[in-house]
Amino acid sequence: MSTDIHDLAAGYALNALAPEERNAFELHLASCDECQREVESYEETAAILASAVATDPPPSLKASLLDEIENIEQLPATSTAKVIDLRSRMQSGRLLIAAAIAAIVFLGGVFASTQLLDSGQSEFASILEQSDAQEAVLTGEGGASFVVAWSPSTGEFALRGEDVPELDADETYEFWFIGDGDPVNAGLFLEDEGAVDLTGQLPGTPAVWAITVEPAGGSPAPTGEIIYSVAL
Repeated sequence: MSTDIHDLAAGYALNALAPEERNAFELHLASCDECQREVESYEETAAILASAVATDPPPSLKASLLDEIENIEQLPATSTAKVIDLRSRMQSGRLLIAAAIAAIVFLGGVFASTQLLDSGQSEFASILEQSDAQEAVLTGEGGASFVVAWSPSTGEFALRGEDVPELDADETYEFWFIGDGDPVNAGLFLEDEGAVDLTGQLPGTPAVWAITVEPAGGSPAPTGEIIYSVAL
């Protein structure tokens, strides 16, 4: 036991040990610098992952996970004295920990992406709820689709795009507001898995909305060909 007890550090940090294992490991931990460092590392990792997932999973997902846990086959009980195979526990414990961390990272990414998407959609929808809201579809020769909505009363606009091609690393999309004067930069954007959500403040009353491809960092005036636009 003195050899393999080091492998209980992860389970201890995640509070996943049986009482007898925990007691034995705590006695060992008091005099083992290596295990102290390992426990501290696991606890820090767990805390970072927990803080990264700020949104609670939906109740349906929680119920599904609990059902899966209940269906996991348990080792049959025996009438013989209980023997703890630490080497086996080490292997299964590390698999459980890896699976738990992977699930946390995956769910964190899903919920974070959903929050960002919902945020862009809600801003677009809130503009359309205004009594003076206007909406226009930008047209072009590419396969992407762009819609812009704006409200003079709130002074806000939102651009949404779908099926937007990825650009080279030294290029960016630039959104242009064209009113009575020269074109005004309304924002730079890149696609995220083909989607675009861009919001900003209206610099005046638009006559044309347009999109060009510019060098990374943008341009003070359009240098590229207008690829999508709408005249109002």
